[in-house]
Amino acid sequence: MSDGLCNGISFNVSEGHGPNYIVGRYKLGFVQQGILFLDPYECLYLYFKGRITFEDSEESALKKLFSITSVERYTAYTLLKNKGYRVHEDNGTIFFRKSTEIPRSVVVVREYDEIDVGKFFTERPDFYFTVDEEGDATIYRIDEIDIKGTENNKIGKCSVTDFGDRHFTKDDLPHWMGTKFHEYRMLTDFEANLIEGKEPKGMAEEVYRDLLSRGCIVKTGFKYGTNFRVYEGEKSEHAEYLVSVVENKLIWYYISRAVRVASSVRKKMIFTTIIDGKIKYIMISRSKDIVI
Repeated sequence: MSDGLCNGISFNVSEGHGPNYIVGRYKLGFVQQGILFLDPYECLYLYFKGRITFEDSEESALKKLFSITSVERYTAYTLLKNKGYRVHEDNGTIFFRKSTEIPRSVVVVREYDEIDVGKFFTERPDFYFTVDEEGDATIYRIDEIDIKGTENNKIGKCSVTDFGDRHFTKDDLPHWMGTKFHEYRMLTDFEANLIEGKEPKGMAEEVYRDLLSRGCIVKTGFKYGTNFRVYEGEKSEHAEYLVSVVENKLIWYYISRAVRVASSVRKKMIFTTIIDGKIKYIMISRSKDIVI
């Protein structure tokens, strides 16, 4: 008679221990009529720790278990379990806690998963966890952020002249607006539209205006692969933020790349979108560890 069951897979507890030892030592599963019942994550965890053995084919058991879970979610589960957390999975989300604390959540994503950015604001877990194709794990944290600057950006209406497809003005503007071009200042499309009093066109231009209204200095983020680089004020020697405007969905690979670029230049990576008519900002950062 086997010591335990997991989704129809029979196993035995190793080293002469019984089912009650596993429940007491590892806080996993439950015992009913002398049989240890495990969920697939618990079963994989104990198997790879050498605490249980399968009665039948190891390969067929592992194939069945990983078809229910995934290598990526199992990796996240193991990381949390080894840190002493109580861990369980529910409908694709992994929850973890210590003792009686409120559970925290982890969603596991793959490099090329498509992400609905709107869910960052409505169904956001505490952490995202990704395992790349070489098995390396990276942890991400997502926080909603209220960006605020120190500038009084009340910019009056000015005259703009077009030379070719570029916009220029000789009027007085904040020194950070536009780029010096001989006796003119060369303006971006967004800057020209603003000082001419035109209505914004599209989400990116709405975000540009919103950041200005928050007292920030806003410049192009093109060389970083983002819409904007944002300074909190004139006293800022370097931009504090890189901001990407997102219409709907993103491939996780793009998010990961953007966060890495921002980190390499010591800036915070911000993604923004419009939800229910309001512009929302989230900061995505890499975390060295999952810490409550």
